[in-house]
Amino acid sequence: MRFTIAIVTAMAAIWSTPASATNWYLVGVSEDHATASFVDKDSITDMGENMRRARTYQVFSETADDGSAAFNPFLEFDCVQPRYRFISIKSIDVGGKVFRDDVGSGKWRAIDPGSLDESQQSFVCSNGARPTSAVSYGAGPLIQRGRARLNGGRNANGH
Repeated sequence: MRFTIAIVTAMAAIWSTPASATNWYLVGVSEDHATASFVDKDSITDMGENMRRARTYQVFSETADDGSAAFNPFLEFDCVQPRYRFISIKSIDVGGKVFRDDVGSGKWRAIDPGSLDESQQSFVCSNGARPTSAVSYGAGPLIQRGRARLNGGRNANGH
C-alpha cells in the first residue's frame, strides 16, 4: 500500500511540473563583437508589480582566463525603471559544462541606454516582442553558434 501511494505521489509531482523547454533568442551583440546576448523566451515569468524574470545567456568571443566561454544568468528585470538584478549565475566552459553556479547578490544594477542589458530588458518586458531584430536560435547549444555569429560580424581587420 505504501509503495502504491509513493508511486502515485511521484507521478503526480512529475505531471504537475511544467516542461523545461528553451527557445533562445539572440537579442544583441556588443559593438566590439566580444559578447552575444541571448534570452530564453520560454523562461519569461511575470512576477507582478512590473517585474519579470528570465534565463539569459552571454557567449564570449574568446574564453576568459577562468575558463568561462559563457555565462548563464537568471535575471529579474524592473519593467518600469532601467534596472535588473542577478537571481543566479552559472559559468559555462567551452564544452558547455557548468563549472560554477552562484547565487546572485540581489543588488539592483542600472541599465545603460543602448547596452546589451537594455536589449535584454526590452525583450523580457515585452514578452519577446522587442527588439524586433531578435532572432530565434531554438533550443540547441549556444556557445559555438554564438561564437560563429560574433566572428561572422567582424570584417577582415577583426572589427
